[in-house]
Amino acid sequence: MATGYQLEEPGDRGLPTAVDAERLILGQIFNYPERYYEIAETLRPDDIFDDRHRRIYGAVLEMDAEGASFDIAGIISVLSARKEIEAAGGTAYRLT
Repeated sequence: MATGYQLEEPGDRGLPTAVDAERLILGQIFNYPERYYEIAETLRPDDIFDDRHRRIYGAVLEMDAEGASFDIAGIISVLSARKEIEAAGGTAYRLT
């Protein structure tokens, strides 16, 4: 069955990847924050292949642990404080 996502080579982590699916999941979190808890029940940072996405999702987890609502401005703030904004794709990186 075709999913619409092209699986990429596993790279160094030895896992199959679907970077577009990761981007879609992160976009869902920002566009529909109520879906976050459903996603967070199963998705762990180590499940994410793309380092940019792993950093962004880690910032979301951090904000949730602090009780902060997560939006793009908040994520940028967390990533900037960690000095990870460029490693996460910069402020112009699009998730949707």
